[in-house]
Amino acid sequence: MKRYGGSGRWLLLLLVGMLLVGGCVATPRPSPILQPSKTAILPVAALHPDRGEGQDVKHLLHNAYFARLLTQKGYHVSFVADGERLQGLQADDLAAADATWMRPLGPADARWLLLVVLEEVHRTQTLESAFAAQCTGLLFDNAQGAVVWRNALLHREIAGGDFPPEQWRSAVAQGCFRRLLRTLPPRK
Repeated sequence: MKRYGGSGRWLLLLLVGMLLVGGCVATPRPSPILQPSKTAILPVAALHPDRGEGQDVKHLLHNAYFARLLTQKGYHVSFVADGERLQGLQADDLAAADATWMRPLGPADARWLLLVVLEEVHRTQTLESAFAAQCTGLLFDNAQGAVVWRNALLHREIAGGDFPPEQWRSAVAQGCFRRLLRTLPPRK
């Protein structure tokens, strides 16, 4: 009579050994090097002459539309709520933006800092129901310590409907930001 118990024991020992070895293998964790780089979106700064009167512009860039637009371009977005360091911002600060000025504005773990500045919003001289906004954007690379993208543009819209001028000012400013952020180069 043949016995088949010998090969069954070897199979059982092999399975138990594989389970022991398999259980000891650590589960892989994503490497921080492979993690997507965070882009900190700073609060909107205002340079326009009436920045102290009425309208708070910090909230104009913090919405789902801009987050989606930047995510589609490959940026991993986080919004920075504290804009205290941007109080008293001057046009000269933008022209001379460097690592010592930009780095303290955002979180230390962010690779990129995006600053959008509303320079001016006003009614046009030629048409009472038209508004114009001028804005500037800077993308700072914390790793390189340099501004890697800078753009400025003028945006005009004709106001329609029976809305207060302050609502149109916000809408024109957001239209300016939309056009500006579309010019931001996509991440590779």
